[in-house]
Amino acid sequence: MKIIAIDPGTKDSGGMATLIGNTLFLDRIPYKDDELDYGMITAIFDSFEPDIAIIEKPFTMPGGRTNGLQTQFTTYGELKAICKLHCKKVILVTPSQWKAKLKLLKTEKQQSIDMAMKLFPGKDFKRTSRCKGPDHNLAEAALMAYYATLVS
Repeated sequence: MKIIAIDPGTKDSGGMATLIGNTLFLDRIPYKDDELDYGMITAIFDSFEPDIAIIEKPFTMPGGRTNGLQTQFTTYGELKAICKLHCKKVILVTPSQWKAKLKLLKTEKQQSIDMAMKLFPGKDFKRTSRCKGPDHNLAEAALMAYYATLVS
């Protein structure tokens, strides 16, 4: 089973994880000129040919920031359409759904990173080689891929 998991995040912070058996591949969500790079995203889907896509639904919090919210929802919709075109099954999941299953509800982002590093030893989850530490969006995309193996 091949799974692609997408944490849309906000522009330039989203992460993608593709899980094939026990092998994990990490990618940033590609952008070109402030828009999703459909060519690169399609190339990722074409190269891995995932059976299942899992996407984290964006959410709003009362009193929360609305900065970038429209972009986040637009990106989610575009990615959802791409997944439906390329995958046999698409799972739409809220953060509370997958985090509850992995016992990560109401935890700090570092705990997600720690769990991802335990599940996928050898992955550093850095956004780029210049980054000093792991990126929680990439770690959470990996955890969502793992979650999909539990619920599929």
